Amino acid sequence: MRSLVSWLEDRLDARGWGKALRKPLPEGVGWFHSLGSVALFLIVLQVLTGIVMAMHYVPAPGEAHESISYFIREVTGGQFVRSLHYWAASGLILVLVLHLLRVFLHGAYKPPRELTWMLGVLIFTLVLGFAFTGELLRWDQKGYWMTVIGVK
Repeated sequence: MRSLVSWLEDRLDARGWGKALRKPLPEGVGWFHSLGSVALFLIVLQVLTGIVMAMHYVPAPGEAHESISYFIREVTGGQFVRSLHYWAASGLILVLVLHLLRVFLHGAYKPPRELTWMLGVLIFTLVLGFAFTGELLRWDQKGYWMTVIGVK
């Protein structure tokens, strides 16, 4: 058990958080190194806008599309929230692909960060799953055919 805890501490660097925050950034760190933070921001934005939209969504085949139309037309700021959710989802997938490519090309997945890499791949898979299932929630022709094509 002690060796497992030691392995996790080495991988997560749990002992040196305060020291790591005061450490100066190395040369060559640029905007591409901030993609993980941008992805986290977009995930939080997706959760918040999703909660707001879920408060008005009716999950019934005959009423789902109407509840979304009502949200867009009648709820104050509804169109903005839905647009923000839509564009943040598209941006999130793009940012995650760029982030995973940067991590892979720079070899940042190698020990002692392999656990972080596996967690990132799991999060990427979950985001793709949420994006795929989120398209069907509108319950319209576009959502239906996107799901038919995606399943094949």
